[in-house]
Amino acid sequence: MSYPFVPEVATETTATGLGGIPAVQPSVAVASAIRLSCLGQNIDFPMAESTERDFQQALSFHKARRYGEAQAMYRDLLADDPGNLDITLLLGILAAQTDHEDEACDLLAEVIHRDPLNGEALKWYAGVLSFKDQHAEAEHYAVRAVSLLPQDYDARLKLSTAYFGQQKFKETVDTFLGAIRLNPVEKDAYYGLATTYLRMGEPFLARDILRDAVHIQTTPESLLKLGEVCLACEDPHQAILCAQGVLARKPQDTEALILLVRAYRNAQMEHQEDEALQRLRSVSPDDQLGHTLFGRRLQSLGHFTDAEKEFQRSIEIKPEQGVAYYGITAGRRIAEADRELVQQMERVVNDGDMNQDERAHLHFALGKAYDNLGQYGDAMAHFDLGNKLMRELRMGVRKFDREAAVEQVDRIIELFTADFLDIQAEKMAKQPALTPQPIFIAGIMRSGTTLAEQILSCHPMVGGGGEQGFWRPAESECVNYSKHTVFRDTIRTKAKQYVDLLAKVAPDRPYVTDKNPANRMVYGLLHIAFPNSRIIHMRRNPIDVAISIYTTLIRTGAPFVGDQDDIVFALKEHERLVAHWKSVLPEDRLIEVRYEELVRDREAQTRRIVEFCGLPWDEACLHPEDNLRTVVTPSFWQVRQPVYSASVERWKKYEPWLGPFAELAGN
Repeated sequence: MSYPFVPEVATETTATGLGGIPAVQPSVAVASAIRLSCLGQNIDFPMAESTERDFQQALSFHKARRYGEAQAMYRDLLADDPGNLDITLLLGILAAQTDHEDEACDLLAEVIHRDPLNGEALKWYAGVLSFKDQHAEAEHYAVRAVSLLPQDYDARLKLSTAYFGQQKFKETVDTFLGAIRLNPVEKDAYYGLATTYLRMGEPFLARDILRDAVHIQTTPESLLKLGEVCLACEDPHQAILCAQGVLARKPQDTEALILLVRAYRNAQMEHQEDEALQRLRSVSPDDQLGHTLFGRRLQSLGHFTDAEKEFQRSIEIKPEQGVAYYGITAGRRIAEADRELVQQMERVVNDGDMNQDERAHLHFALGKAYDNLGQYGDAMAHFDLGNKLMRELRMGVRKFDREAAVEQVDRIIELFTADFLDIQAEKMAKQPALTPQPIFIAGIMRSGTTLAEQILSCHPMVGGGGEQGFWRPAESECVNYSKHTVFRDTIRTKAKQYVDLLAKVAPDRPYVTDKNPANRMVYGLLHIAFPNSRIIHMRRNPIDVAISIYTTLIRTGAPFVGDQDDIVFALKEHERLVAHWKSVLPEDRLIEVRYEELVRDREAQTRRIVEFCGLPWDEACLHPEDNLRTVVTPSFWQVRQPVYSASVERWKKYEPWLGPFAELAGN
């Protein structure tokens, strides 16, 4: 048994579908790969010729993984020579490899007791102890093994595992790097280091190390792991390339097809997603995850009844899961008639053997169900558990850096003054206009941006662009906060690339929306890049926003999600930044729309939005529920319903369980 770190492929990465961010779930797993390079070495004791033949035969069986035959022959040899440490060591290793940990401990401890400097015994003993979650004790033996076997790659893997189990991540990283230096072409240390970076909340470092692994040894396994982490880094296009790389070698590889579907979904490449789904269904028609993926696609198109049938089929194939249950509860209201479904979910969450990702989805599913049933205390209890699990998956042990968040807002406010924006926008306005013209819809998440986009994209002149993750990554190339400047040539180049992207998303439309909530951080940059474009800022009662964020499964992005105190802090910083934007951006370029007013006086607010965008009035904008465009945000069900006000002052239902959110009441 060796103990490299093996990232597990998670079953879901976003609330909006199986695609988004991290798909690699940090865990310590027992690898099935066997390292028997030590066997047969340093074994030098007198044997009769027949005994030597038996030993070599036993060793051959062991290396060939014919464990039963090897064990029987080792025991016969040990019976003839009870004090032979080499045979005892080999029996201990074999017991470890066949998951007989207690027997392995007894045999290996005997070897160490009689030969304290036996590096092989120390190494394997450390591995077995880590598997038994005795990581501190494992560290003691692994350190001794590494000191005796400084050039032994496996010994360093065992020590890395012991460090990881104690969350000593700096030591884990250093030890994995040492293993890579010893053996730069072996994959396990790369995978282990990537898993460690994920547990530290550093997906981009994990991506870098997996890129090295792929460069050194391009295998389907390495490509799949890199693709999963690329989704964690919100880089679906690289994930697509990884999946395609696997499929070029193994056209019917189910894991690669699943990765491809999820990546296409994240990249909003609907036609390609549909093709990949059909290919997956033809290769693996009864794949549990395939049914879930297809159900999510149907939900995005508004086909909720057919979607639920897919989720039910997924559950029939694999009852102990969370993602399909989440799909059912997210696709409709749960009623009293669904009590049996709720009880089934409770049984699974209490007794089911699931990974952390599946369990998190099931807690959010139960939270949604109890919310619909009016059992708000039970709902909040499950939302608490779901948020804790999902935050660990997304952030590892990394904390939300509040000081950095404040500094970021300070830098933005300091640079983007009214005078600075006027000067820069005036210079950019002299350039030829770019088409299509973007309409930016933003605000803190869960503030109504999806509804606003659904309304506007009903207009025949407006295409729905969804959430384009373009400008936040581009910000570092366009703005230098330390030098208090922007780079107009770069901004112009980026603007051209951006409108080309929008033209592909919504061909033949003169206006295209972009409703990425993260764009609220770069309103100043957007105004400089597109001086004539409109920005619609959605505002909602902060306490309702907080409750909505907390009760929605969010797999990617904002580091404050999942912790009530962090959410409150982030909302206050958001309000500070928005107040600045309202004071420096021209009134004819930035409009604030309150969600509560939009749902309460729909026609007046809709007309106000359409007029602000410089568009002629169109009655279709009053019926966003009839909009047939694909919706992949967590609001995919709500926006298919007639506009309603049930979410206004939703927080009052949770008043006894508000905790830190109570601070936002009345804001």
